[in-house]
Amino acid sequence: MRWIGQYIQDFIARFRNDVYLEDVASGTIASGGNLGLDSNNKIVKANVPADGDITSVVAGTGLSGGGTSGDVTLNVDTVVVGSGGTGTTSYADNQIIAYNSSTGKLEGHNVFIESPATNAYRLKIGDSSATSALLQSENGAPLAVSVDLASGANTAGGDLTLKAGLSTGNAAGGDIIFKSSPTGSSGSFPNTNTEIAKLDNVGNLQIDGGLTTGSTSFVNSSGVVQVATQGTIDHDSLANFVTAEHVDWAGASAGTIHSSNIPTLNQNTTGNAATATNLTASTSTAVGLGTIELGHASDTTIARSAAGKVTIESAPIQTTQMSVTNHAFALDSNNSAYNYFPLNNLNETRAGDTAQYYARLIAPYAGKVLRVVVRATADMGDCRIRLTKLSTSGQSVDGLRDEGTDVETTDVVDCSAINTTRTFNLTGAFAAGDVVNVGILKGSTNTAFVTAAVVWEYTV
Repeated sequence: MRWIGQYIQDFIARFRNDVYLEDVASGTIASGGNLGLDSNNKIVKANVPADGDITSVVAGTGLSGGGTSGDVTLNVDTVVVGSGGTGTTSYADNQIIAYNSSTGKLEGHNVFIESPATNAYRLKIGDSSATSALLQSENGAPLAVSVDLASGANTAGGDLTLKAGLSTGNAAGGDIIFKSSPTGSSGSFPNTNTEIAKLDNVGNLQIDGGLTTGSTSFVNSSGVVQVATQGTIDHDSLANFVTAEHVDWAGASAGTIHSSNIPTLNQNTTGNAATATNLTASTSTAVGLGTIELGHASDTTIARSAAGKVTIESAPIQTTQMSVTNHAFALDSNNSAYNYFPLNNLNETRAGDTAQYYARLIAPYAGKVLRVVVRATADMGDCRIRLTKLSTSGQSVDGLRDEGTDVETTDVVDCSAINTTRTFNLTGAFAAGDVVNVGILKGSTNTAFVTAAVVWEYTV
């Protein structure tokens, strides 16, 4: 056996079939080793291409390092731009980073977000100095646009500019529009934004509400000036003021009217101021006198009481001819037809009566009936008065039996009281030459003795 071991130890051993190791200790394969055991402790050689061994690591864009063997390290640049830019390695505090296409880098720009206090945030535009413009909201307060305080002694504050869109050519620039939301109905849903003010491209300001200066409302939303009294305005100091432009005529000797400004009056102004003299009226010019006193005021005063009416001491001056006819007659029980007042007879007459001629008169002038008064010895109920006429042409007078044409019929008057005078007012007119008569229609069937008077007015 020693010679066999000597042979194995000193020479290379080759096996034609598989070799199994029954008892193999665990260990670490040296670097680069590819020989190992499978699950049955058979000695096998690893299939390197099939297992995908890494043969090289190359650093790409934004990376450095790499290698072809052993442990490989890759290093990432400080800033990486996805498009391949080199990036920037340092920025100021709170700067906003944006990509610069001309340099291919992410760069810090002068817009800063600050948190000066708890729940307070400020967006500074311009630079990090205290004079930057601000968009600011602190402790839940509304967003404010402002320019921060200046630094140093006696330093002017920064301007705040609101700039609308610029136009081109002959087009107008943009307007600066202010919006808010009016009060809506109960609930938490946001109300709709509506315009409350606008400053157009030429400086015209339009506001939907009123204008308040200090604590005083100066103009309301309808454009009405609210401050009525302007005690500090002195009209003498206004532009284009001339002396005596304003005269207080309530005071004595307030001012003098230049003679060229006094119009020519159509009266003698040299007489007594209390009584005008030499007044002249014509067909085209009326002289308004009001009341004329003839003699002493307690004697006679002429006045106009109404259109076409003149009175002396309240008694009318009659300009027309007045006439009164009196009638006395007996009424039978008929209450279905008008009973016409007789002249020189004791009985009434009705349409168709042969004796109707004595209930008519002929008008010598044009005129009208003004009034009829009636008094009866019995209850006649509700009564009406009627004025009728036969004109001078167009109607046939057959024995004067025709009742004629109705000129006017009055409203109902209660004539139920016995021996009580009742008045009927009329305005019915007739022409000169008309044959006229006056009748009464009673409401009851009672017989009665009637006394009546008719007032006629003629225009002479």
